[in-house]
This record gives sequence, structure tokens and C-alpha cells, in this order.
Amino acid sequence: MEINNNKRGFASDNNSGVHPDILKELATANPGHTIGYGSDPYTEKARELFREKLGGDTEAFFVFTGTAANVLGITGVTRSWNSVIAASTAHLHQDECGAPEKFSGCKVITVDTPDGKLTVDLIKGFMQGFGLSIILNREWFLFRSRLRWEQSIPPGRSGRLLITFTD
Repeated sequence: MEINNNKRGFASDNNSGVHPDILKELATANPGHTIGYGSDPYTEKARELFREKLGGDTEAFFVFTGTAANVLGITGVTRSWNSVIAASTAHLHQDECGAPEKFSGCKVITVDTPDGKLTVDLIKGFMQGFGLSIILNREWFLFRSRLRWEQSIPPGRSGRLLITFTD
């Protein structure tokens, strides 16, 4: 059986091999023995770097898959009575196989978009009577306001929005 390794797929980061630079670093870290499961010097160094770059109270939770990271992130900023709004074409809706809803208890509400991007106008209809939390472009901007919330989004910012309803 001949395997075609030239084909590219973006459904999962698990579809591709390890970047050569990462593989080289893994080989460097591999010799010898060390305590694993988060008690090793490599994990502590990574946590220090996160705290250095993001602030002293930053916590890092290492997971093995993007699905686990998405579920952890959503669960960290929502409650079971909240909803997450996503484009109908979003990876969160198309490829996570219901994991965000199962583990967070939230409902993923989808919105049809012309280009896969959510806009204030597209989600306004879902925002009546709710406060709001916004995570923009993977940066943790949290806004909780009932009045003039659309002006809280920094001008010129675009990309993916994860919106959660708050009480």
C-alpha cells in the first residue's frame, strides 16, 4: 500500500507530523530520566515563561489535543446555563464532535456568516437581556457590560470571537 504524505488537511493538528525544530528539541529533552506528569523541570520552565509573559497569577494547563484545550477554555469562562455563539462553519461546531457541549454543559449556538466571521450585527439578535463575555482572537479580553457593549470591542480587531452569555 502506497501512502501519499503530500496531502494536507486542516481538520486537526494531529494530521501532520512534528515540525523538525520541535522534534530536535524533543530529542534534546529525551535522554535520562525525570519525574513526569507536571513535576518535571520542563513543565516548570514553561509555566515560568507563561507567568513572565502573561502575569504572575497566570496558570497553564497542558493538554494533549486541541479539543481538550477548547473544552478547558470554554469551561473556564462559562457556566452550564450559558451559551457559546459560533459561526456555523466554525471548527468548534463542525469538528469537536459535541465535546464542548458535553463537558461545559453550554449550548453551542451557530450563526450563518458570509465569510466564517462573527460580527456584532450577526449576533445582536442573540444578546437581548444578557450580559456579555467576549474572548477575541485567543486573547482573554473579558467584558461584562449590559450597556454599549459593542463599543467594548477594540477598533480594528477582527478574527474569531467566542461569545458567552452571562447572567
